[in-house]
Amino acid sequence: MIPNELSQKTVDVTIVLNIWKRNYIKEQMIALLSQIVLPKEIWVLHYENYVEIQEYINEVRKVFPNIFLFISDKNLMFFGRHSIAISANTKFIWVLDDDVIPGVKWLNNCVKKCDFLNAIITCSGRIIQENTFRPESFLSSKAYIGDFSNKGSPINLCSKDTMVDYGCNSYFFKKEWISAFWNIWPITFLTGDDIHLSAALKIKLNIATVVLKQTDESNSGNLKRKYGVDDVASWRTPGFMNTREEVFQYHILRNNWIPLLWKK
Repeated sequence: MIPNELSQKTVDVTIVLNIWKRNYIKEQMIALLSQIVLPKEIWVLHYENYVEIQEYINEVRKVFPNIFLFISDKNLMFFGRHSIAISANTKFIWVLDDDVIPGVKWLNNCVKKCDFLNAIITCSGRIIQENTFRPESFLSSKAYIGDFSNKGSPINLCSKDTMVDYGCNSYFFKKEWISAFWNIWPITFLTGDDIHLSAALKIKLNIATVVLKQTDESNSGNLKRKYGVDDVASWRTPGFMNTREEVFQYHILRNNWIPLLWKK
C-alpha cells in the first residue's frame, strides 16, 4: 500500500527510475515514499510496453503529485536516464535500477554523504583487480562490495564506507557533475553506464565512488538482492562480458582512468 502519511521533509533530489520488463514498480514506490525524507520529484522512464504502470502512477499522484511519467516506444536502455537527468532542476540526482528496493534511511544518508565525501554514492560497487579487463568474472568479497555475502544475506550490507572503482544498481550524485559524464563520449550504449559514470567523473573532476556503510534494513540501499538475478538481468545478455571488457579497456587505456589497485 502507498503510505497515507508521507515525510514532511523534502530534499533537493530528482529520482530517475527506468522501467522495462521488470514489474517491481509498486514495491519501489512504497519504498521511495516511505523514506524519512522525500525527493522533490520522481521521474519514471517507461520503455516499450511490457508492464502496465500508467494506472498505478495515477494512484501515486494522489499522495505524491510530483511524479512524472516519460513513455517511450524506443528502449533507450541505460544511457537514456543520464540524458534525461540533464533536465532536472535539483542539486542531486538519484538514478535507480528497476530491481532496487531501498531502506527507509537510504535517501537521507545519500544526501548527507554525497556532500560530505564529495563522491558518487552507491549501494554496491566493484574494485577492479590489477591488470584485468574482466573484473566481473571473479566473484570475491575483495572485489564485490555491498552485495557479496558469504552468509547469503538477502539485503545489501557493508561494514564501513568503502571507496570502489564504480558503483552498481543505484547512483546518487550532484546534478552539476552530469556534464563530465557526457564530456567523454561512451564507446557503446549497449552497457556500461555504471562504469562510464565513475570513470568519467574520476577522470574529469577527481570524484570518487563510495559504497555507503549498510548495517540493517533501515540503512541498506537494497532490500531485495534476489531481484537482480532474474531472466531479464543485463548480465545474462549474450556477449555481455565481451562488451564490458571493451568499456574497461576504453577508459583505462584510452582515457587514462586509473583503478584503485592499478599502478600509474
